[in-house]
Formats: sequence, structure tokens, C-alpha cells
Amino acid sequence: MIASGVALFGVFVIWSLSIARYGGPDEPAHVLRAAAVASGELLGEPSAGLPPGYRSQSVPAPLVTGDPSCFRHDDDTAATCAAPDREAAGTARAASSAGTYPPLYYALVGIPVRLLSDGSDVEWYRIVAAFWCAATLALAIGRSARLGPAVVLLVVSPAAWFLFGVVNPNSLEIALVALAWVGVERLRSSTATPIRADAAWVAVPLAAAIVIRPVASLAGLAMAGVLVISMAQRPEHHRIARTQRFLLFGLPLASMVAGVGWNLWADVDVSDARTATSVPIGEAAWRAVDESTETWREAVGSLGWLEFSAPWFAHVASWSIVGVAAWVALSGGRALRRCWLWILAVFLAGPVLFEVVFAGRIGFIWQGRYSIPTGIGLLIVGMGSWRARLAPRLVSILVAVAASAQFITLWVVLQRYSVGIRGSLWFRGALWHPLVPPFVLLAGNGLLMVALVWLTHRCSTAGFGDLATNDVECGSGPEPFDLLGTERMHADEVDR
Repeated sequence: MIASGVALFGVFVIWSLSIARYGGPDEPAHVLRAAAVASGELLGEPSAGLPPGYRSQSVPAPLVTGDPSCFRHDDDTAATCAAPDREAAGTARAASSAGTYPPLYYALVGIPVRLLSDGSDVEWYRIVAAFWCAATLALAIGRSARLGPAVVLLVVSPAAWFLFGVVNPNSLEIALVALAWVGVERLRSSTATPIRADAAWVAVPLAAAIVIRPVASLAGLAMAGVLVISMAQRPEHHRIARTQRFLLFGLPLASMVAGVGWNLWADVDVSDARTATSVPIGEAAWRAVDESTETWREAVGSLGWLEFSAPWFAHVASWSIVGVAAWVALSGGRALRRCWLWILAVFLAGPVLFEVVFAGRIGFIWQGRYSIPTGIGLLIVGMGSWRARLAPRLVSILVAVAASAQFITLWVVLQRYSVGIRGSLWFRGALWHPLVPPFVLLAGNGLLMVALVWLTHRCSTAGFGDLATNDVECGSGPEPFDLLGTERMHADEVDR
């Protein structure tokens, strides 16, 4: 698990170095917020002429220089136009659109940065943010040792790899929810009575994700449905004590209440006259449904400030993996089918409902990356029984395809910031230069991904035991596959 965490951290740092300063979605706002929280300023002052969510806060002066507006919505413009002023000294007042967001994520990022540096370099914030994401995903890989750790790599879309390289609470939300989904699948597919630790591995990361980003409640709703369906379908295998139920359902609910408390204390006003609309509910619903395909595309491969996307190969690879997960789930037992279809319903309907409710206050602002945490459930629950259904060779092919999609997407990211998306693939005539030469970054990424795939494959093929155990090491026991991948029936098979 530690080795996987180190490899993941290395991959995330390479992504961080490959993305131009403030190239992540809303990244300036999140960096400024982290810097302010680290200095003890949980809430700044309202900014005149800006929407209510903006707050003016004191931050290191270099952070407010190098405005990315010259390149962030034009994929043909190299990032060199937004050079920061590294000679700026002292502090400056700056408005952040994240000024009223819950402070937990920003404290986790900002405080270590202030301990390690003077807080004026964006790269330090990215490195610390990457550390938390890598540590969380490493736990998910360890916890999935009986499910097949490679599934954790398969659930990371190109859009998510990009987010892990920048400062945005969405990235840690994705990692935490992935860890919680692994716990949900262990509970769902187990044939043993769960113990308190099993419930905690679901509730704690989910609650933390909700505290960081309340929209993670949507993924929580999907998880709750899976647990309820599983308990109702096979009660003899899902006997959950009162304390466990409090952990599973009460702790995430308490985090939602805490979020409401924060909003009241911070006087959060969810409105923005610049984007709000006044369309009727029916029209709002139709527009939200009509834009769903764009949401799905963004969840897989939208990069930067939505100005460019992962290459077609990455999109095809990601949707192929989703298709395999759907096949595994829908060809399984009745309980598995019901769980997977419930997650799909939440994934599809959640954004539509959100848009209808908030269109009159903030407009149609849902982005595909907000759907990634729920979408991860489609893959982890869908592939929970893949070890009994898919031949090892096919599993290896899927993992290799996912790793290749990540590598090719990183190459496109370097191209976009260096020479523009239609510039030279070999970075000829580059205007923006990362701190490390592009081909060194690509080589390092390739080596680390090979190591990561090898580490997860070693655990995946070491055999598996009781899914209810809390052992996070590679399993031991008989090889679970025969040559055709048609080994013993999964627990779901008994309920066709």
C-alpha cells in the first residue's frame, strides 16, 4: 500500500508540473482561499461589486499575479502569457470566489504549505494537495485487495487525473468517495456479518468528502441506496448493529448538518445574478436533460477551464471500461443489478434535479467533474464481481488501456500549455516551459504508471479471501480464475 501511495504521489506531482500555473478549474480562488485559511482568516470581507460568495482576504502578494484569463478559455494560447511576478513582496488583499467554502480542505492544503515554505509558490499548494489525494487512493487500493486493486486505477478518468494535479477540493472529494465506494462494495458483496470497522471505512471518508464539498451528498445518496438494497435482499448476510447503522447513515448525515451550520455561520448566499435564469421549471428540466450528454463527456475528459478535452482514445477507453462494468453488473444477480441501476439513476437524475432547483439562483452551472464521485460507484460496484466473470487477460488489457489513456492525455496537456492544442506534438516552438522538460515528465509518468500497474496486478492475482476482513495486504490463497475466467460463482449469483 505504501509503495502504491508513493507511485501515485509521483504521478500526481508529474501532472502538477505539466499543468500551467492556475491552469486548473477555479484554481486561483482555491489557492487564495488555502493561503488565507492557513493564516487564520476563515472568512474575509465581502467584495463590493462581486457576488455574495466572494471574500477579500490577505494572501502572499505573488499569488495574486499571473492572471490566467489570457489563456484559460483559449486552447490555442500557450500559458506563457500569464507569467507571475516573482518579485512581489509582502501581502495583498485579493477576492476569492471560494471565500465562503468550508475551510477543511483549505486548512489541509494551506497549513502544511506555510510550514514548508513562505506560501507564495502555487506549486507547493499543488504538491500538498497531491499528497492527500495519493494517500487516500492508496488506502482505497489497499482496501480493495480482495476485490482486485486494479479497479481503483480503472475508475480514475482522464478528467480526474487532471484534477489530482491541481488545487481544487473536487480532487480530494473524488479520492475520499472512491475509498468509501470500495467500503460499500466490500459490505455489499460480503457473506460475513460486517464489523464496526467495515462501517467506519464507508462513513468516515464519505463524511469528510461531504464536509469538504456538500455536493458529495449525491454520491452518499447512491451509497445509501446500495446498502439498503443489499440489506433488504440478503438480510442474513447484512446484519448491522445499531452502532454500525449510526456510522453508515448517521455520520454522513451529521456532516450535512455541519455543512448547513457552516453556511448559516458564514452567511452563505447561494446566488449569482450574472448567471441566474428565470426560465419555467419545465424548460429548466428539459435544458438540463438536453445538456446531460455534455455532462457525461466532461466527467470523462474535460480538462483545464473546460477549454480543451482529452484525446478521442481516452474517451473511447473510458467508456469501454464503463461498458464492461455495466455488462458485469447487469449479467450478475438480481441484487447487484438493482444496486447498479440505482447508482445509474442517481448519476443521471442528480444533475438534472440540481439544475432545476438552482437555475433561478445560480443558473445552469453543473459541470461533469461534479458527477465523477457518483460515477465511480458505477465502476466499483459494477466491477465488484469481475474477478469471477472476466479472464485475467481481459483485466490486464483493461488496465493497460486505462494507463495508456492517462499517458496520452498527459501528453496532450503538455502540448496545450506549451504550444497550444493545435501546436507541435513534439513541443517545437514552445512558448511555455514546465520546470522539468516535457519528455522527462512523460518518461517519469510512464515508469511510475508501469510500477503502479505492476503493484496492483500483484495484489489482484495473489488470490482473495473473505471480503469482510480488514486485511489491507495482498491476499493469499488459490488463484481465483481458470483459463476462461469462469471460476466459482460470486455471491450475487445465488440470487438470480
